[in-house]
Amino acid sequence: MSDRATPILSVTDRGTKMTQLLPGQPIGSVNTRLIQLVLLGVAAWAVTSSVPYAALLGLAPTPGVSQALGSPWALAGAIATAFLALVTTGHVHARAAAALRQSLVSGLFNGLTVAGGLAAGGLLWTAASYTRNPAPSFDLEHIVTSPTIPRELGVLVAALMAALAVWLLIRLTAALRDVRERQLAIERLRQSGKRYDGLITEVVFQNEWLWDMPVFTIRVAYADRGEPRELWLHMRTDAERVPTLGSPVIVLTDHARSTHVDLDYEAGVQFEEPYDKFVAPSG
Repeated sequence: MSDRATPILSVTDRGTKMTQLLPGQPIGSVNTRLIQLVLLGVAAWAVTSSVPYAALLGLAPTPGVSQALGSPWALAGAIATAFLALVTTGHVHARAAAALRQSLVSGLFNGLTVAGGLAAGGLLWTAASYTRNPAPSFDLEHIVTSPTIPRELGVLVAALMAALAVWLLIRLTAALRDVRERQLAIERLRQSGKRYDGLITEVVFQNEWLWDMPVFTIRVAYADRGEPRELWLHMRTDAERVPTLGSPVIVLTDHARSTHVDLDYEAGVQFEEPYDKFVAPSG
């Protein structure tokens, strides 16, 4: 099963906040494997940041350490570690996307991995530097007055990365709560919601893309006890998976006025051909 199952439909959200729950998939959760990947990524970014923090930003505790981390061998090692960090961060994104089915959450996990690693590296080198050389004490004026790069600059960068990591963690916590609420609502509607058979009656495309995925507004028509009803919802999909007019859908509602719409693949969904006009422009 693809980690990017499309189309993605939402009555309430659009963009990166659109949330899926594939049929048969359990409610998303932060599993052990995802946490392990995040910690590995944080460690890789922390090691990668050692060269800039110690050799360039003045946080090396001794001149010997500064010289060693400024050598070509150290630079080559940092490049290799950066490659490992990038690969691991990519795996974090893929794992989060597969488990939680929301692009915003996947992106926040990525950002937290990078910012957390850079913050950890900077704080560790800050502690090593001030433990070995308590004097001169921390003073931001040294950034302006020092003839060389002062370690206060490295401390400032580390502090900014730490603040960013905390902000991303707060956002991630809220986003995970929202994902769970949305997926629980989808699961509840599929299990006990009232079902209506409907059709896509309008597909509006305004040449908007999220990354390489075209974004649409679609109208769905259905009947409730003989009375015609219609819904407008957001859709994000791959260029080759744009449903045609008349494609069948399932509309699910409940007494709490929650609504969810699924494409009815069993009834035969057709996709637009040719689909060239939906392909994101290059460059």
